[in-house]
Amino acid sequence: MEANAVYAETLSTLMESYIKTGGFPRGIIDVKERGKASESTIRSFLDSVRSDWTKAGRSDRYMKELLAYILQARSTPISWLSISKETSLASPHTAQVYVETLEKLLVALTLEFISPGGRVMPRKNRKIHFSDPLAYLALASFARVSIDKPAMGEGIVASHLSRNWEVYYWKNGSEVDAIVKQQGRLIGIETKWGFKKGSRPRHLSKYVVLDKKKVPLFLASLPP
Repeated sequence: MEANAVYAETLSTLMESYIKTGGFPRGIIDVKERGKASESTIRSFLDSVRSDWTKAGRSDRYMKELLAYILQARSTPISWLSISKETSLASPHTAQVYVETLEKLLVALTLEFISPGGRVMPRKNRKIHFSDPLAYLALASFARVSIDKPAMGEGIVASHLSRNWEVYYWKNGSEVDAIVKQQGRLIGIETKWGFKKGSRPRHLSKYVVLDKKKVPLFLASLPP
């Protein structure tokens, strides 16, 4: 990450563009021409995703409620049970099926809890992020919920990490946004897009804290 410091200004500018449009080609063209993702690009992305989940037998109404709940959770860990209680989805199993549909469509990323000993615990609450800023824009528009920038920033980091590693989280009083396992070692990554207290848990071999300026440097240091 330190090696990228010389490119800090350029990477910061690129990051700002990425937040506005995501990494899809039409969005990249938009940011050059308009400075942000156009309504037609957002609508085209949403229409495509809605078509896919409709083909999978998922209801627009239920999906809208689910997306609103996830967005309003602002990256706080949630459970299948809490989703079913706060939406019209009939059961925790149905909630799981709907979220897994979003994962299969590559627009959502679910992080499971990992214990200090490295044990993954599927029965614990999980964090749900969206895979790309354009997905955030389109799905938030569909659900009629405003985007939380710190939650988006946390999701961007988790999504990029997931391209090379399985990503988890940990919480016990304090919280670690993302944890990856490398050769049996647990490495924690904390994204402080806004003000956020936190301290290094003792069980982590390495703990990386990213503020808004460090995020683009960190992402540029990851394997392609």
